[in-house]
Amino acid sequence: MASKETEERLSALIDREQDAIGCPYPIFSALRDESPIHFSDKLGTWVCTKYEDIMEILHDTDRFSSLMPTGPRDGRSGFATSMEELAADPSMADYFQTFLANAANAAVLLNADPPEHRRQRKAVNRAFRPTRLRSMEPMIEKVTSELIDEIINNGESEFVAEFAVGLPMTIIAVALGVETDNLATFKK
Repeated sequence: MASKETEERLSALIDREQDAIGCPYPIFSALRDESPIHFSDKLGTWVCTKYEDIMEILHDTDRFSSLMPTGPRDGRSGFATSMEELAADPSMADYFQTFLANAANAAVLLNADPPEHRRQRKAVNRAFRPTRLRSMEPMIEKVTSELIDEIINNGESEFVAEFAVGLPMTIIAVALGVETDNLATFKK
């Protein structure tokens, strides 16, 4: 069990307090010594700090699935729930009907376990090869400038939602061939 001091230091790290994030290594070292597999009430999940434990978790997809990375497997991903919400939109219902019938409960790349993860990764790898990304540089610069201009024009911003999520989401969508009129739907 972690000491009260270590708990407080972990909490400071989770809250991204400057002193904690500037040098988090002593916090992880204390956790490794006191409680290498530690439940964080603040995060609502387990924090593992020993290399051996982390490697075991990463490679044992039967007990530690990427489908539900913070809890028990129930065979259903958040992606499936999002798809159902989109399908409830009358303008999207027909488009997603086939998808929901065939794949709504399937894991997607980020939360898929092998061998499904490998199959999906292979399918999208070509879109993210270095030569492909280099060819996208003008578009990336344009989108970046537009997002920054919008922030400047508004005078304020919810930076994470508008920029830190918006920029990579747009780049991923374009790399995968999503039409620009469908970016809002893709983001959902």
